[in-house]
Amino acid sequence: MFGGALSNFALGLIIFEKTNSTLLYSFFMAAIMIPGMIIPMVAGPFVDRYSRRKMIYMLDFIFFVIFAMASVMAYFDYFNYFVYLGVGFIVGILSSIYNVAYESFYPTLISEGNYSKAYSIGSLLYPLANTLMVPVAAVVYNTLGLFPLFVVNAISFLIASLCEMAIDVDESQVQYEEHKAFSFKTEFKEGLSYLKQEKGLMAVTKYFALSAIAQGAVRSLLLPFFEITPGLGATKYSLVMSSQTLGRMIGGVVHYKIQYPKDKKYAIALFVYAAVSIGDVFFFFSPFYLMIGIYLIVGLLAVTSFTIRISATQSYVPNEKRGRFNGIFTVLTSCGSVLGGMIGGLLGEVMFIPYIIVGATILNILFIMNFNRSKKDVVLLYNREV
Repeated sequence: MFGGALSNFALGLIIFEKTNSTLLYSFFMAAIMIPGMIIPMVAGPFVDRYSRRKMIYMLDFIFFVIFAMASVMAYFDYFNYFVYLGVGFIVGILSSIYNVAYESFYPTLISEGNYSKAYSIGSLLYPLANTLMVPVAAVVYNTLGLFPLFVVNAISFLIASLCEMAIDVDESQVQYEEHKAFSFKTEFKEGLSYLKQEKGLMAVTKYFALSAIAQGAVRSLLLPFFEITPGLGATKYSLVMSSQTLGRMIGGVVHYKIQYPKDKKYAIALFVYAAVSIGDVFFFFSPFYLMIGIYLIVGLLAVTSFTIRISATQSYVPNEKRGRFNGIFTVLTSCGSVLGGMIGGLLGEVMFIPYIIVGATILNILFIMNFNRSKKDVVLLYNREV
């Protein structure tokens, strides 16, 4: 994550600087994001059948090779848009597979009763990496260029791969029966059948897929709102996003230290879902310094609901079906985010942005009300000691 934070920042920046085109930049970002709408669902059955540990360290080694080659291109100042577009697409595909394998593998390393703590630690890593490394990446890029950023990222992936090779774990989901032919269609149907039978998991999956539409619209309009609003701009946008990141870090520490009563987890999660959505409305109608405070709180709350949800679902889903569940969940939420972003972008051309946010919030509240109709089933999933 620390190495990736460097290269993610640098890749987007060099594409825009070299092409000076928002259209080509958006194509590049789409090339990275589109695999996430398809690949996880395809990868799920394979992740459940084969060694996730091997997948993870092999993929990290492939990332090492890719970014080592990118370092060579950067060293010789070679730039070809279509080459970088291809690299972005390949990285998007491999990352989608890696994420499903990682999310399915990580729970097998957690001892019983420590899921909340483990995911609290996990939720700290991404914001910490971005908070520390993105400013460093900006300074290094402006003074030394792209080459050292790609080198550090390549080395990071190599170290990660070597460490992952040393993990010793019993992967009980691996099927060794050579006589049993692998059928993607059969394996995939088994995953869907399992999800349909589990009403709590189905309710959570449906809510997050639908909520992603509303949240996707909000995220797609945030930067444009800052750019077109007098007195705001990109600098203040970065400060607001940093406050949200800080909130996530604080939330991770709080959730690690404080174990919420198991019989209150569903109620806490439901409150957070509504509070975060309503917070967006207040945010877009607030002065700048209040925006910082709102997103600090939103970041803190978001980690709380994330930890409750992911520790509950990952500890509940059987190890042999976890890859398929994670694949389906990721694809549906990714599609929701992309759809919401497109709708938000289209409406943003003809409507006042805060009004769109109000509409997205009302929509999300309706989704929450529908989610609460499945309270009896979700309580059995959320209100457990994990």
